[in-house]
Amino acid sequence: MFTGGNVISNLKLDETSIADDAEYLGLFRKNAGTIHNLRLLNPQVEIASDKLKGVGAVCGYSNGSLKGDNVDGTQARVEAALTSAQAQGIGGVAGVIEVSDSKSVTKLSASGTVTGTLPTGDTARGIGGIAGSLTTNGAAVKTLTNSAAVTGNRSVGGIAGYFSGKDQATGKDMADCRNEGLILSSTAADNDSLAGHYIGGIVGYGEQSVLYDCETEANGYVLGSEYVGGIIGENKGGSTIKNCVNTGVVAGYNVFIGGICGANENNAAIINCASYVSDTNNAIYRRVTDWGAVGSYAGGLTGYNSGTITFSDKDNAVSNRSVAGIVVGRHYVGGLVGYNDTDGTIDINYTLIGGRVAATGDCVGGLIGLNASTKLLEKKLTIKPSSVQGRYYVGGAIGANVVNPGENVTVSGLKVDNSLGTVTAEAFCGGLIGYQRSAESFHAQTGRG
Repeated sequence: MFTGGNVISNLKLDETSIADDAEYLGLFRKNAGTIHNLRLLNPQVEIASDKLKGVGAVCGYSNGSLKGDNVDGTQARVEAALTSAQAQGIGGVAGVIEVSDSKSVTKLSASGTVTGTLPTGDTARGIGGIAGSLTTNGAAVKTLTNSAAVTGNRSVGGIAGYFSGKDQATGKDMADCRNEGLILSSTAADNDSLAGHYIGGIVGYGEQSVLYDCETEANGYVLGSEYVGGIIGENKGGSTIKNCVNTGVVAGYNVFIGGICGANENNAAIINCASYVSDTNNAIYRRVTDWGAVGSYAGGLTGYNSGTITFSDKDNAVSNRSVAGIVVGRHYVGGLVGYNDTDGTIDINYTLIGGRVAATGDCVGGLIGLNASTKLLEKKLTIKPSSVQGRYYVGGAIGANVVNPGENVTVSGLKVDNSLGTVTAEAFCGGLIGYQRSAESFHAQTGRG
């Protein structure tokens, strides 16, 4: 065990710090024991390497415990460019963390800046404020805080760029984590690699995990290209986001942007989550549109939904049941969901305060931009958007409703209460639904295969 209690100031690590046989770089190359209460003040890590797998200020790799360790100071900096085909992660505290059983990762924090570049193939994992790659198998991962500005070319997160968790006894693989920093993609997305994909306030890319009671705060900005979310970039099948809140600004240039996650995939769940951003003077709207960050498939909670979204009184720690005060995008833009696919289910028993939904293109709704799910039409829900605007197919609740119900369905539970609001479009505009048609005759270019 290494117990700190003192401060190590102005640590410097660069190419001269790498041993000939080293695969990882940090104050500790590898940690298999416990590092406790270590504080690094204004460390400077700057490295370009074609052989390292992981880089972090405290340790390059850890399969032991990390407790109460801090990387702080306005001049704290971790900057790494790893080009090895085996490169995995770059983090403010640790490059790669793999913990299991009785080990734990708790009460870590990072500030300053973390800047990383990784290969864009399938082997590399991510860049994060705390860890580039974080994998837990039964170990506790909780109470992690990031205040650093984190910039990377793929899988970028405030806490972890990549996260995988399972078998945690409490069912909470990552809990009580906070992001207060700017999370930014340094490159545009392309179709041939993972460049520019998966940017999240807490986690960039996650697999088979439960994120519980995590928050991106108001001064935390999340900006990327594809799969951009206030909590996680993409919520994969088998994963759950529960009792999480985003109050930061989330914006994307291309597709799949959401206040909680960019996409909520089949067999994934969003439970008791909320996203709300105050924009009373239109400053955020002007800033996002000036950046040109008005991508398609944008929603207050998720840009795309093929999983489940639930919000109930039972076991609910999120008291403010509202969704984003402003949602901005191009096509398929909704106060809650941009595109709700055929398997997407939404079960929420509260009044949805959608705020302003503004798009430059088509399929725009106070609740959902484009809906393909018959199940949604059977729900009871009241939507109160202050304004909904777009070009074609614009509705107070649903922009375009394109379903194959198999039998007649009466839509009686959806209500729009916007007596002081507006719904505007060039054509196909409705107080409840802007456009209604069967899926067989509607050929939307959804890009979801």
